[in-house]
Amino acid sequence: MDLTPQPTIDLTDQCTVSETSDPWELPPEMVESLLPPAERLPELLPIHGAIPRVEHQQAHRDFLWAVRPPAAMISIKHARRILKRGETAATYFPPETDVITTTTQASSEYRRIQFSQEVALIRAFEPEFHLPWDWPLTNDMSTEHRAHYCRRVARGTVEMDRVLDGFYNADGNTNGLPSPLVAESIETTILPIIRGDTPAERAPCEFSVAEVNSPVAAKYGSHYMSRAKGGNYPALRESVEEIHEETNGQPLIVIGLLSPNDRYGLADLPSNVVGAAGLNQWISRVCPRHNSPEEMRDAYQTFEQEVADALDVPSSYDRPSIEQQISTS
Repeated sequence: MDLTPQPTIDLTDQCTVSETSDPWELPPEMVESLLPPAERLPELLPIHGAIPRVEHQQAHRDFLWAVRPPAAMISIKHARRILKRGETAATYFPPETDVITTTTQASSEYRRIQFSQEVALIRAFEPEFHLPWDWPLTNDMSTEHRAHYCRRVARGTVEMDRVLDGFYNADGNTNGLPSPLVAESIETTILPIIRGDTPAERAPCEFSVAEVNSPVAAKYGSHYMSRAKGGNYPALRESVEEIHEETNGQPLIVIGLLSPNDRYGLADLPSNVVGAAGLNQWISRVCPRHNSPEEMRDAYQTFEQEVADALDVPSSYDRPSIEQQISTS
């Protein structure tokens, strides 16, 4: 399997989505009718609370096997490195951890892999969840360029869901697609990414949430927080509030913000945010390069509870059960 990054060929342009009117041109006000009002019951969601984002390095793997968090997020770049070492999500991560792969990235200059290569990578790695086919937006893009990227993210989300669900493996549904995209289904749930800063930009991505019937969607927040002293945190909060209104309270995970109670933290975000993923906060609290496994569990338990309290969701970390499992393994 060749997973070397290549110039992207956007296979989602092959008209494999609805052949009627173009769903990606939906006016924003129509999206709300597609998504039923969501009850805020995070304890019933497959993932909520703190989600440590990890990389392929020994200190992070030590943390995973010492703490065994309920969920962890890893980029497809690092997932590819793990695959090249002959491992998958099932062997690299502890059995108590649901693995979330993501294509989100801060830089628009990253040379991403092709759609078919992303499919092959996810089929080989087999995470529990995947945030697919992300294309970063930048402020120097034209309005048309930004809208095109948002539609591309949305179309890719729906197509990834169909491909991984085996839709094109059924008789008569191949639609002329290359053979790597026509295969049996795998047990990976697609979590849509809602890109965009305006209702018009977000509408296609919000439509994709309805199309894949996802329990949780994601909002990428790193670029809002990249500047000193909180960056543009108010803009992130405003965007999340608008998504709440536009999607009838669709549960969200915010990526790139994991600070519980700082001035620019999770506690001030709207109630549709039920989970958060990040890197620096858990590392600074847990100190995986210096702490013992028990010290890491102590630190993570405290940190995870702070995040749960900030988001007003139940704690998802069952430390007694984890320690019992470790003692008997």
